[in-house]
Amino acid sequence: GTVTISGAGSTLTAGDFITVGYGGTGTLTISDGGAASAVDDVNIGKDAGAEGTVTISGAGSTLTAGDFITVGYGGTGTLTISDGGA
Repeated sequence: GTVTISGAGSTLTAGDFITVGYGGTGTLTISDGGAASAVDDVNIGKDAGAEGTVTISGAGSTLTAGDFITVGYGGTGTLTISDGGA
């Protein structure tokens, strides 16, 4: 699946985990001041055969985890942060 969060004030808030690519392929793009946060972990590419890609770009764009951010947690993960993203 694909999720895009774009623009100041655009947010995704998870009460537990955010998992991108869980048993399949997933993409999360946060740009232009968008934000995503998880109370617990953010997992990118979880489990064998999974592929997860997260891109954070633009000033004010953020990805926040209450605990861990894991990249390639049993699968293949890619995390790209650019142009003032955090």
